[in-house]
Amino acid sequence: MLNASTYTPQSLPAFLSQNQGKSVDPDLYGHTPILVTDDDTQIRRSLRTLLESWGCTIYEAADGREALEQIAAHKLKLVLSDVDMPMMDGFELLSKISADFPDTSVIMVSGMGHENIIDEAFARGAIGYIQKPYRLPELKSQVTYALRRIQLLQPAKTLLNQLHGEGAATRSSTAREFARLFVMTSDLHHVETGSHIRRIGKFSRLMAQLIGLPESIADDLGEAAVLHDIGKLAIPDAILKKPGPLTPEEFEVMKTHPVLGGQILSGANDPLLQLAHTVALYHHERWDGTGYPEKLRGADCPVTARIVGVVDVFDALTEKRVYKDAWPKGKIIEFFQDKRGSFFEEKLVDALLDNYDKFEEIRLLENKS
Repeated sequence: MLNASTYTPQSLPAFLSQNQGKSVDPDLYGHTPILVTDDDTQIRRSLRTLLESWGCTIYEAADGREALEQIAAHKLKLVLSDVDMPMMDGFELLSKISADFPDTSVIMVSGMGHENIIDEAFARGAIGYIQKPYRLPELKSQVTYALRRIQLLQPAKTLLNQLHGEGAATRSSTAREFARLFVMTSDLHHVETGSHIRRIGKFSRLMAQLIGLPESIADDLGEAAVLHDIGKLAIPDAILKKPGPLTPEEFEVMKTHPVLGGQILSGANDPLLQLAHTVALYHHERWDGTGYPEKLRGADCPVTARIVGVVDVFDALTEKRVYKDAWPKGKIIEFFQDKRGSFFEEKLVDALLDNYDKFEEIRLLENKS
């Protein structure tokens, strides 16, 4: 008897009879065309048949060069690509897509499950990895995540594209409105609470002032910093809202949110949104180079992102979250003293601890509002 959780091309007819059209959102699955890239015609066609039974529109490519042509011709936003292909393998294709089509998401597919291969896929920009033979729950969850991610990110990209055509004064006003709307959206989607986002903005402005940055930069950073976690809009709810600790695999997905935030804000002409792009992309870098996504060390990471990185951790420790209680003041001070010069730049830690009461005052006021 066929296992309904797994299929191969040979078992496709029975698999489809059990799973065709089951438990899928037709509006979601019918919204974004998908490109299936595999040099094995039978595998490519079987996957196409399954996805079409869920309401998807499917394009096919037999190799990487054909895939790039299809993406360009049809403006495709989601690709399922095999790793082992002739002429241009899946990793080379993934790198080309990341460079030439940054709005296109890629899920890698392979019969190989070695950890180094999976790490390589994510390092080159993949948003998912599925191992053959396909397991229905994994296939469905990965495709659903990718489609929801595209659906969530598109309105933000549309607004940013509109900003590019506006005059400087109008862009600045619209950029600030964009930041305000993100705070409201976060409250509704539970990405982070609006109070957390507002606190990060005010903490960042205060920190910039304390280390002597110009007032205009401090003011801009206070507004740009509210967008630091915009990439979390594309993280699956099962991970984002998980009440307990994340598994290593879940944490790897969570760690993609700076890159996703950078993608949302990429190419912005408005200076405020350019600053927000820097903050979103680099606020998880560390002074000693152990952060992510680019492992920037020391001053290679912009000071604005380093500021947001420090106050973001401060806020996380001082507040109760679904997975932990708030830390007491003494433990927080001990933590920052321990990480001074490793995770965080010395002068930023000193500014925080020397002015702890000022940061605490902001936190208490924002929590009341």
